[in-house]
This record gives sequence, structure tokens and C-alpha cells, in this order.
Amino acid sequence: MALKWADIDWEASEIHIHRMESRVEDDNGKLRVAICEYTKKKSPAGDRYLPLSDYEINLFQVVKRINEEAGYSDGDFIFCDKEGRTKIREVDNCIRAQCRRAGIEVKSAHDIRRTVASKMRRKKVEIEDIQWYLGHNDEATTRTYIMNNQGKQKTSRQIVNALSEMNGSDVLMGTQNSRNEKSPEAY
Repeated sequence: MALKWADIDWEASEIHIHRMESRVEDDNGKLRVAICEYTKKKSPAGDRYLPLSDYEINLFQVVKRINEEAGYSDGDFIFCDKEGRTKIREVDNCIRAQCRRAGIEVKSAHDIRRTVASKMRRKKVEIEDIQWYLGHNDEATTRTYIMNNQGKQKTSRQIVNALSEMNGSDVLMGTQNSRNEKSPEAY
């Protein structure tokens, strides 16, 4: 929610992630929502340039047009409404409400990050690349984001196939292994 139009490089088709919305303590010791000019825990991994697909570029152009037509503006922030910059809590509440309205499992904005990470991994994107994309400092954090949401049957099939391809396992399954031509009776 801290993205600004200046963060998008339209020619290079990328977006610069380098600030975030957070809760910070004001002069009276109260927490308030504010934009921080850094990412999570001031992590160097958080400051990154992410590629944008044509689909994403088009979405940003639609948001820009909607903002202009509706007169929404708050400095250079991308996501705003008549009240100004949109806060993450508002977006999160909207996502949850739309899930309930659609009759699907309720998700949060953060759940969407997990879904993206999981789908990237299923498409064989390397863990290190997903880690970079999410802005994580370490691989262990990224691994907690990757869920198996492909279903029990597909997972079971993959496990059985992997086990049968292991050294010698196909012999035990009753098929010949090119590395070990012994039949099951030979054991």
C-alpha cells in the first residue's frame, strides 16, 4: 500500500519495492499507521526491483485511469480512494468480504503472498528466486510460505512416482531397473 507511481519503470516493466506501511509510535507513545521509507526490519533483501508482466502493467494502467476518472489522489500513491491513500487494513477487509460473498475460503492479503509463493514453486521457480521476490532474508522464512495446495491424490501420485524412481525401488515394485537387472526372485 506504500507503492507510488514513481516506483514503476514503465519502459523496463518493473516496480521498485522500497517502502512499506507500518505501525509506528508517535510522540505520545501511541501506535499509528504510517509509511516507512524502508521495508520489513530495514532488511536489505526487502529493497528490490520486481519484473512486471504485461498483465500487471495493464492492471496498473487501469488503476491509474480509475484514480484519474474518480479524482482519487494522495500524493503519488497508487492505491487511494476518496479518503486518500488506501490502508492495508481496508484492503484486507475488502478481500475477506469478497471471499465470503463468493462463498470461498476467506483469505487475507498476506495469504495471497503465500499463494503466489506456492504457485511459483509448483511452476519450478527456484527457492532462492522466490525468496528474492518476496524480499526475505533467509530461505527458511520463504519455505514457510510455500504450501502444498495441489490435493492429496496428486501429492500421493508424485510421492509414489518419486519412490519408484529411487535406486532399486522399481525392482521392488516388480519392474526392471536399467542399473540393476536382477529380478525380484534374485533377492
